Amino acid sequence: MGDEQIVMIVMIASPVFFVVCWLFAGWMMPRFMGWTRLEELFPDRPEDRRIERFGFQALYLAKPGSTWAGMSYRGCVTLEACETGLRVSIWKLFQPFSQPIFLPWGDIEVVTKRVTGFKMCGLKVGQPQPFTLSIIARIARRIELATGGRFSLPDDLK
Repeated sequence: MGDEQIVMIVMIASPVFFVVCWLFAGWMMPRFMGWTRLEELFPDRPEDRRIERFGFQALYLAKPGSTWAGMSYRGCVTLEACETGLRVSIWKLFQPFSQPIFLPWGDIEVVTKRVTGFKMCGLKVGQPQPFTLSIIARIARRIELATGGRFSLPDDLK
């Protein structure tokens, strides 16, 4: 096999290898960090009418029972304030096999969090060990305004 053939094989195999690794990571990470469990607990309700959409958002998903293990999604999350809850979806580019989740307003416990000095809004969902989805406090205030009080924040986040 000549040098030209080896170069050609490497040129073809490299992008294929990258895509396979990307897809594997996109399949594995949601399972490892608990997103697939959230999909089971809180399946999407596409029939629920969207009030307002917040694209390009950041989200930090903390595993139940852990204060540090989690997944950070920066700028690749879409939040949709709906009549009866919050729809959360991650761009297919980053989690190609994942589905949106729908968090009913009554199932969300809102807590104040501090992440590297910034105030965040923690959305605790699920029992007995809740997941915590942290969003930027400013966006949480906009969701509260959009929903007319169906989603309410503690005073220290207002």
